[in-house]
Formats: sequence, C-alpha cells, structure tokens
Amino acid sequence: RRLHDFRLQFDRWHRNKIETYVEAPKVGLDLSDYAMGPQEVKPVYDLYGVSNHSGWLSGGHYTAMVKHADDGQWYYFNDSSVSRGRESDVVSAANYLLFYKRRDG
Repeated sequence: RRLHDFRLQFDRWHRNKIETYVEAPKVGLDLSDYAMGPQEVKPVYDLYGVSNHSGWLSGGHYTAMVKHADDGQWYYFNDSSVSRGRESDVVSAANYLLFYKRRDG
C-alpha cells in the first residue's frame, strides 16, 4: 500500500511545484482513525523509501532514498551512484513520493 502526497498546484494559467516541507513519520504512521470496518491487522505503516525531485516542472532531477530490508540502513540513489544515506535526510521538502509498508500482525 502506498500514500501519495500530490506536490503540484494548478490554476488556469500556471502549474507550480509545491515545495513546502511536510512532516512525515518514518515509523509508526497509524491510520487507525481512517480505516473502515474491522481490521485484522492494525493499519500502522513504516516508511521504506522516498523519491525526490529538485528543479522545475519543465526540467529537474530525481533521486531516491531506500531503507535496506536486511541491514536497516538508508541508501541514497543518484543516477548511477549509490551511497549510504543519513536518516536525517530522508524526509525533506524535495520528497515527491513516499513509500510505506504496513507492519505485519
């Protein structure tokens, strides 16, 4: 399951990229108040990846950060290079897509 924060704004003549920082929890995003009906598994999610965009709508650059499932470390992907990322850099105003995974049981 994924959540998508739409980061574009449109009016009659323009479209702009919204660059406002949005606080997004890395662990324990609890959507219990928004779930309909009985839930076998509590709807609590942990962040495992983000896609970032920098630049303008007409051109820009995408990067990503992903949490490795085995070692629990964050990795930064930028074109053909991959390096260890800092957890403090995961959530930023450049986030375009955030990927969450529901916890088991």
